[in-house]
Amino acid sequence: MGTRIKWFIADCLFILRITDFIHWFLVTYFPKHIRVVNYHGTPKIFEQNFRKQLEFFSKYYVSVTPEALDAFVKFGSWKSAKPGLIISFDDGIKNNFTLAKNIIEEFDFVGFFMIPSLLIDSTREHQHQCIYMDEWTLKENPDGSLLMSWENVLELSNRHVI
Repeated sequence: MGTRIKWFIADCLFILRITDFIHWFLVTYFPKHIRVVNYHGTPKIFEQNFRKQLEFFSKYYVSVTPEALDAFVKFGSWKSAKPGLIISFDDGIKNNFTLAKNIIEEFDFVGFFMIPSLLIDSTREHQHQCIYMDEWTLKENPDGSLLMSWENVLELSNRHVI
């Protein structure tokens, strides 16, 4: 499914308040739960949409740390009145570092970044063969670099889960 269609569907769900209904259902029937949302690329063109989603999440959820996740899985223990939220990013795409990192930190969330470490050191051509990039992400990186650098990963590791 194309990126434009995915963002359009997300906007529709938000406008129709279906996300509010889903939240109500989960809190009513599963008051102690951890929700996981996953992103791939976070292109600048969708910054406002991403920010709206984080504003929504910050109203209803608290960030999950590795320790809180471990306690929840092992013992069913959850100390917050709000359910937990894991924000996950796949593929180590550079705009997860340049855009998403700042926004999730602004809302005091911890990100879970899944980094394909072998690809960081691979050639740009190999990166392009292994990971699909939408047109906006490609336009943001005229030098052809798609993935985070090791310096970016190291900086992320100070606050986030790698």
